[in-house]
Amino acid sequence: MSSACLVLRVLAIAAACLALTPQAGHADRADVEIADLGWIAGNWIREENGTVSEHLWLAPRGQVIVGLQRDTLDGITHHTEFVEIREGPNGIVFHVYPVGQAPTDFFLVWADERRMLFENPDHDFPQRILYWTEGGSVLVARIEGRVNGHIRSVEWRWRRAGED
Repeated sequence: MSSACLVLRVLAIAAACLALTPQAGHADRADVEIADLGWIAGNWIREENGTVSEHLWLAPRGQVIVGLQRDTLDGITHHTEFVEIREGPNGIVFHVYPVGQAPTDFFLVWADERRMLFENPDHDFPQRILYWTEGGSVLVARIEGRVNGHIRSVEWRWRRAGED
């Protein structure tokens, strides 16, 4: 590997770590209530290579934010997922129920007025789930973790439905 490639790789990893590191203004999990995460509520959509990805988050109510995802291609649904962000006695938990897979829990690490980070270090992949909004009109989700000793991440961007 050339030294230029190595430098770029190190800079990319450092930037990702910095972006996910709590900064001043972040509340740790003990200070966050489910209502603080209500900024995620809305109907979000992304179109890429013919696939339409819809992300729907209901407003916080009854200590729960409910989320649904549906991906369709050529009028056929290829992926669905149900999510609950639930406030309970052990803090706020991101319960994900992907169709055809076992449900998994991720635990809130920190949040602020536009970002939230959940972790489950014992999960195969991902171990971290991060959501943030850009100006209230874009929702970004990033999953990351280690696979076979290598850091891997995937990121998606949705726009608020009806805002073109």
